Amino acid sequence: MNKLWQASGKAKLHPLVEAYTVSDDYLSDQQLLGYDIIASKAHAQMLESIGVLNDSELAKITVTLDELHAAWEQ
Repeated sequence: MNKLWQASGKAKLHPLVEAYTVSDDYLSDQQLLGYDIIASKAHAQMLESIGVLNDSELAKITVTLDELHAAWEQ
């Protein structure tokens, strides 16, 4: 199975390089996720304010991000 950063059919990342660059990043990602969600909500609000998103789209995005944030807090 390919990892997200690997194109299918391409050579695999050398295990030493992967251990150095990836290792336990997922732990840091878990700590930062709440802040990423808050920033994503702010970004969506800005996109709505300049007309890229409409009210309905912003509402759907906000509800989904709130659900993700609640799941992350658990």
